[in-house]
Amino acid sequence: MYHQSVNDVEEAVNLANKFKQEGKYDWFRGQIGNWKVVQSLLRIPLEKRWDAVLHLNRFCKWVENTAGLENIASNDNYLIAVAQHYLIPTMYVDFTTNPEVAGFFASYGTPDPDLPSCIICLNTEHFLEYWKWVTEEKISQEDMPELIQIDVPNLWRLEAQEGVFLFSKVENLQNYYPFDRITFPYKGLVPHPKITQMYPQVKSNLEHLLEQYFTIENSRKFWEKMRKTAFYEKYLSRAIENVEIRPENYRDDYVVQPIKPHPSWDRNKTASWVQPKVEKFREVSETEHIFSFNFTNISDPWKLANKVTTEFSYYVSTQSRSRFVSFKPMGKGLGNEREELGKILSRLWNGMRSLSYADEQIAKSIGTCVGLYKTILEFPNDKGYRNGHNNYYRNENLIDIQFGYRYDAVFGQAYVTEKALKYAIRDDVGDFLKKEFNYYSDDMHRLLQVIYSPQHLFDFSRFCELFSEQICPSQAIRRKDQVMFFSLDRLVVLGLN
Repeated sequence: MYHQSVNDVEEAVNLANKFKQEGKYDWFRGQIGNWKVVQSLLRIPLEKRWDAVLHLNRFCKWVENTAGLENIASNDNYLIAVAQHYLIPTMYVDFTTNPEVAGFFASYGTPDPDLPSCIICLNTEHFLEYWKWVTEEKISQEDMPELIQIDVPNLWRLEAQEGVFLFSKVENLQNYYPFDRITFPYKGLVPHPKITQMYPQVKSNLEHLLEQYFTIENSRKFWEKMRKTAFYEKYLSRAIENVEIRPENYRDDYVVQPIKPHPSWDRNKTASWVQPKVEKFREVSETEHIFSFNFTNISDPWKLANKVTTEFSYYVSTQSRSRFVSFKPMGKGLGNEREELGKILSRLWNGMRSLSYADEQIAKSIGTCVGLYKTILEFPNDKGYRNGHNNYYRNENLIDIQFGYRYDAVFGQAYVTEKALKYAIRDDVGDFLKKEFNYYSDDMHRLLQVIYSPQHLFDFSRFCELFSEQICPSQAIRRKDQVMFFSLDRLVVLGLN
C-alpha cells in the first residue's frame, strides 16, 4: 500500500492531479477521516441495517411506480446510483475521476479529531487484475467487485461530482485490497470547488421528484416516531383511527354516474409533462444568464407585474430555455428582499422551463410572482400572504388550496381566485352531480370537497392557464424553502387547504 503524508488538502489535490496525469491512478475518493473503505450499507450498525434495507426497498418501489422514471427503474445501476447519491445506504462506494472533487469531500463535514483527512487513489486496471487473482484464491467469481461508470439521465449531482462507483458484496474490502492514500491534517474546507457546485441548487426534473420523495419519507419517519409517544396515544390515536378514508378522485355518493377523466387529459396528449427532458447540468449551469429588472420604480404591483411579464416574455422568446437564469431585482432600498426574490424566481423558472408550458405562461408566472411579492411586503406579519393576495387580486374571492402527487403526503399550497378556478372547470361537470347537489357546480368550496382529482374536475388547457398564472407564483412565494409542484399531469389531488 502506498501512503504519503502532505501538509494540507491543496497539496494533496496537486499530488493526486500529478498522479492522474502520469497515469498512475484514475479514480479518487476524499474522506474527512482516514477510515477504511467501506460500503455505505456496511457502515450502519448491524441492529439498524435491516431498517436501511427497507428504506432502499421503499425507494426502489417509489421509482418503479413513478411515471417518467421507467428508464431508471429498469436499470439496477441507475437505481442504486441515485439512492447512493441521496444518502440511502447501498453496497456502493463513491469515487470520482476528479482529484479536486475528492479534495472537496476530504475537507467537507465534521473532521475526526483523532485522524487525518485523506484522498484515496485507485488504479482501476490494477484493481481489477488484483481481484482476478483473489477470486482464484479466496472468494467466488460472482463476488468479484465491479467498477461502475455510468451517466444517469438528469442526476445532476452525479454529473457535478464526476462520480463513479465501486460495487462489492465483500465485507472488509481492505483485508483483500490495500488502498493507496494521501493523508493530511484537516485545516478547513477547500476554496474550490464550492458547495453549490458539488450540490447544485438548480434541480433537474428528476431531482424535483426526489425532493418530493424525501419529504414523504421524512413525514413517514416523523409519524413512526410520533406513534410511539404517550402524547399520540392520549390525544391523537383515536381521532386518526376514526378519520374517514375518502374514495379516490371523487365522492361517488354525490354523483349520478361515474366520472371519467376529462378527454383533454388523455396521456397521449399530455405525455410530455411526465417524460422528463434529459439535460446536462454543465450545459444548463455554464450558460447562466442574468435577467434584471427595477423592483422599486413602479409602486403599483399590477403595473410592475405587467412590465416584468412583457420584458421576460421578450427575453424568453429570444433565448434558449435550457439555461439557468439568475434574477436580479434592482432599486433603491432593497435589502434581503433582493436575494430572497431572486431565489424565488430562479426556483420558479427552473421548475417550469423544461415542462410544456408556453413561453407566455412562464413569463406571466414570473411577472405575477414579482407583483405578488411586492404586495405581500406591505404586510409584514403572519397574515401577509393572505392579505397580500387579497390586495393583488383586488379583493376577489380567494380560495386556499392544496395539491400534490399523492393522496397521503406532501402538498403544495396556493391562493387562487374563485373566478379563475371556475373558469378551469370542465363544462359538463353539472351532468355528473345528483340533482340535489347540482348547485355545487357554482360553489367551489363544496365542489372541491366532492371532486378532488384535477383530471376529473378540470379542462387541461384551462387548468394549465390557472396553474401557470396563479398557482405556480403563489406556491413559489408561500413555500419558498419547501417542495413545490410544477408538472400538471402528475397531480392526483387538489382540494381545500
